[in-house]
Amino acid sequence: MPRTGSELNIGGPVDIDLTMLRMMEREREIPFDELVTIIEQAILTAYLKHTGTDPESGARVELDRKTGHVTVYVPELDDDGEQIGEAVDNPDDFGRISAFAAKQVINQRLRDIGDDKVLGSSATARATSSPASSSRARTRA
Repeated sequence: MPRTGSELNIGGPVDIDLTMLRMMEREREIPFDELVTIIEQAILTAYLKHTGTDPESGARVELDRKTGHVTVYVPELDDDGEQIGEAVDNPDDFGRISAFAAKQVINQRLRDIGDDKVLGSSATARATSSPASSSRARTRA
């Protein structure tokens, strides 16, 4: 259930090192916006688990693409349960949890990209092989 402004537990800030994201963008050829989206999703998932918030609550995470500051927004409700705005929430210990979540997701994405390159190379090799060798490979399979 979305939380009201009076229930928010404000803790320390969460920041992502954009220099590292830009380096990954160059070295691993992952678009910067894709990295940001992946991190936002990972931090939102960690937030929902950490706080026990319903995934349908309307909570969202925004990573500032200029400063690296991460903000968690939650719906702010009136007494009738109607959304009247958004409030910033940053629970205690969430900086550590969100950093761990972001690191896990980035590492998984790097593994996926490595797998895609290996699989893509073998798919390209199969596509460029001769028809005779392709039919032999299908016969053995």
